[in-house]
Amino acid sequence: MGRVPEAVIREIRDRTDLVELIGGYVRLKRSGRNWLGLCPFHQEKTPSFNVSPERGIYHCFGCGVTGDAIKFLTEHDHQSFPEALKELAGRVGVDLSPYEGRGGEADEYDLLYRAHAIAERLYRQTLGGREGRRAREEISRRGLSPQVVEEYRLGTSPDAWDRLLSACGREGVAPAVLERAGLAIARGSGGGHYDRFRGRLMFPIQAPGAKVVGFGGRILGEGEPKYLNSPESPLFQKRKTLYGVPQAQPVFRQRGEAILVEGYTDVLALANAGILGALAALGTAFTPEHARSLARHCRRVLVLFDGDEAGRRAAIASSGPLLGAGLEVRMGLLPPGEDPDSLLRREGPDAFRRRMESAGGVLDALLGDDAYAEGAARERAVRRALEALAPVDDELRRRVYVEDLANRVGLPADMLEEQVRALRQTLRQTLRRRAAEAGPPARGERGERSGVAAREVPPAARVVRTGGEGADEADSADPDVPLPAGERTFVGLLMHGGADGAALLERFGPKDFEHPVARRIVEKASALTAGGRSPDSHALLDELSEDPPARRLLGRLGVAEQYRMEIERQAEDCRAWMERRSLERKMDRVMTEMRKAKAKGDSARVGECARERNEIAKGIAALGAPRTEI
Repeated sequence: MGRVPEAVIREIRDRTDLVELIGGYVRLKRSGRNWLGLCPFHQEKTPSFNVSPERGIYHCFGCGVTGDAIKFLTEHDHQSFPEALKELAGRVGVDLSPYEGRGGEADEYDLLYRAHAIAERLYRQTLGGREGRRAREEISRRGLSPQVVEEYRLGTSPDAWDRLLSACGREGVAPAVLERAGLAIARGSGGGHYDRFRGRLMFPIQAPGAKVVGFGGRILGEGEPKYLNSPESPLFQKRKTLYGVPQAQPVFRQRGEAILVEGYTDVLALANAGILGALAALGTAFTPEHARSLARHCRRVLVLFDGDEAGRRAAIASSGPLLGAGLEVRMGLLPPGEDPDSLLRREGPDAFRRRMESAGGVLDALLGDDAYAEGAARERAVRRALEALAPVDDELRRRVYVEDLANRVGLPADMLEEQVRALRQTLRQTLRRRAAEAGPPARGERGERSGVAAREVPPAARVVRTGGEGADEADSADPDVPLPAGERTFVGLLMHGGADGAALLERFGPKDFEHPVARRIVEKASALTAGGRSPDSHALLDELSEDPPARRLLGRLGVAEQYRMEIERQAEDCRAWMERRSLERKMDRVMTEMRKAKAKGDSARVGECARERNEIAKGIAALGAPRTEI
């Protein structure tokens, strides 16, 4: 893509509904004039991720990440700027074809996404052709409707060794890229590559933004393994990824509940029966990362695992991570030998819905019939429940569960709470050890490591508080410098104040600011104005893309509610504050000069300083008494 004019980029940003875009990844709830949710860039259990539709920006008060629609796609989905711009333009109907042309080199993520897109297209085309007959028969046997096949973008991989390699080669994607994406395997002899997926019914695995990041494939006919998943890649981590998220998002927004099942076909069977909102883990045990990912989308989850012993164990094992992520959990254990697919065929959708509605609470499933047995079986049931409660950080919520458990099993709540505390201590030690073994987080994980439940905030994002209004932000290079109240208001009005903010910028310049971060922001704002551009939130964030402390401050103030009311009064108060401080500085200089003149016996200079002091004092008095808040 060639260079896109700034006006076109602005139009794309202005047309993009940021709440709708980010709401596809995170469950957002209105909070005043902003929207609030769990941050998709770091682990947290209390929402601190703010989205401002008015400003078109987001900011997390936990990890400090700030950006707009384009930044979100580049940072969260690892898209390049042109790719993110193109995706947003497609969403809002802006034609970028006049700017298509030879651009720079595509980065790794662009190539990996392109390889998956080519693979998905090939597999869907194959499903509809002569080679797709066996896959269509399997789909028909399962009774899947054309609508479900289309919505979940099912396909089939050709029963050939290099069909995908050839298709990607024609579009300039090298075999090494397919190997990195997990779509091709290098031959042991060193003689090239071959397609990983051959002769399988293909299930594209999509990220929340609906981009394909991996595949699952079921063998057609005889062969092993029955199911084959993409290996780990920069786009696809099994411990975090759930199947069916894009299709379930409308349901999350409507009712805030997900249905957790074991596999692809369970998700499809439920969707085929009109039961929406189902998700599945991908060939791995359900992890805390899965649970945290789920908690970003909804607040309740119904677990429907297979009715065999393995399914029951998996359901029970999922309870700890789900409760630890702050989710409300119900469990509907299916009859022995049944899974959602088979039970829907046997009983029908209405009976299945009744089973869902009658699903019990998580403690019912954890205790089971063993809670009414004697001796070791009863002890095992209680320990299962205690181990599931150990990851729950919210003390009140944990205590409610413990007291409920105590009432069910006839044991003292304090004794059970003591057992939970011991388990939590063991859990913390285990997590610290795993974190040390895992080393630093991988690119894009922002402090999140496998198995680490505690929130980690990057040091540069931590806020230094030294008391008072002026202690909200600090420059990472000089963390002991508090941000003065008036400078904070000035920057906030630059983001929100329109003409009032512009008037302040005409009156005051970088030299009037003490704090290094505020001074850098005002320098950029002044330069933008001098160049004929408006120093709005998007322009400032773009100009300060390499200045994390400045971006954090702009993000905090950009989503702040106080700058959306009484702007004129705040601007006037800010002007008076800045002028008063300027005069007070001048007064300090004059008084220093007067003391020096007295020490030298220079009476003439003392008189000049006294007259200057009186004029400054009149100016300060004219501004009135300072406000306690600004």
